[in-house]
Amino acid sequence: MIKRTVEISSSPCRLSLRQEQMILQREGQDDVSIPCEDIGVLVLDQPAVSVSGQVLTALLEKEAVILL
Repeated sequence: MIKRTVEISSSPCRLSLRQEQMILQREGQDDVSIPCEDIGVLVLDQPAVSVSGQVLTALLEKEAVILL
């Protein structure tokens, strides 16, 4: 299965975890959920990103690469 690359670079956001899914929350937009098992690479290229420890742990357990 091909894993997804998720890039966060355009606007501030908050990443949290809910039921093994990464929840992307941006002000004024609907929340987006992505299953952690589908993520192969997470690129954080935005200084105003808040990431919970649970997200980092869940992605690392699924062998995802996290680039800061």
